[in-house]
Amino acid sequence: MPLVLAVSLGLVALAFQSYYRRQLWDPETVALVNGRPIPREALEEVMSASGGQSLTGGDGSSEQTIRRKLESLVEEELVRQAAEEYGLVIGQDEIEAGMREYQTSRECLDHPGRPDCQPPRGLASSSYSKAVAKRLLLEHMTRMVSARYARYDSRRWRVFWRDYLVRHAMVSVYKVRILLAQDDPMVESALMAAAKAESLERQADSVKEAGFTVMITEPMSLNLLDPETLALFDRVGLQESLAAAAISRSRRTGPLRLEGSMAVFEVLEMVPRRDPEGLAAAAKATYERLEGEKAFKSWLADLRRRAKIVINPGFQEFGVETLNP
Repeated sequence: MPLVLAVSLGLVALAFQSYYRRQLWDPETVALVNGRPIPREALEEVMSASGGQSLTGGDGSSEQTIRRKLESLVEEELVRQAAEEYGLVIGQDEIEAGMREYQTSRECLDHPGRPDCQPPRGLASSSYSKAVAKRLLLEHMTRMVSARYARYDSRRWRVFWRDYLVRHAMVSVYKVRILLAQDDPMVESALMAAAKAESLERQADSVKEAGFTVMITEPMSLNLLDPETLALFDRVGLQESLAAAAISRSRRTGPLRLEGSMAVFEVLEMVPRRDPEGLAAAAKATYERLEGEKAFKSWLADLRRRAKIVINPGFQEFGVETLNP
């Protein structure tokens, strides 16, 4: 009997504690981020902007969607707090200029439904002004964090450049060396077994050890704009093989049958089809932007790890108990 009474009293205490915690919270606050509230109204706004979803149920709103939107608001608040620490302020003149700029930007033309692209009642709309100010703040902070923390590595840039040329079909000339040996199943097996050899020379040695003659050509250029070269490429699928090799670790193709021989191509260099300097500048800008975004995501993840994020106990009805990592 005393044990049953103790358990009952414990359950009552837990229920009272839960009730008390709920009463301490403002029902219009869904979370606190380092002590600052995220209002329920803000979450309802972003839910409504996502296909008219709401927090009241009955419209297919899922716990995952609610959690995702709340996480986004938490990250916005963390960025806002960090901006204050850096002394970053978005002025009204900049907001108005941003309104006009976004209206004609490619992003808005491609995504006309974005809240910072389509003001509900003209440029004077307060919700539109807030959306633009939020975007400007994020852009400023991304640039600031990228400048401080992004690391640009020359090796990664070279890999990105090769990948950029291949994926955008911008290569006109491949500079290669070719390993040539007789067309024999044992040669093919030896070449495949040594595909991960550290160099073309080491791969050639594996063929020699199998008792076959092998040679490696001097560097040569294969011009994709030449009809005869293109015909050869089409016949053996060489263009696809060279493209794959160019962005691989070894930069070598697999064994290919070429005019009665087994051949392995090593890609030394690629020449763009047009405007090499302009294309390289565009690729470099893309590379630096992606590295900057990566640095910003890492910085934001660190902010989240160090932040104190508390969810309103009453909001746990939606299955969101915590957003801490």
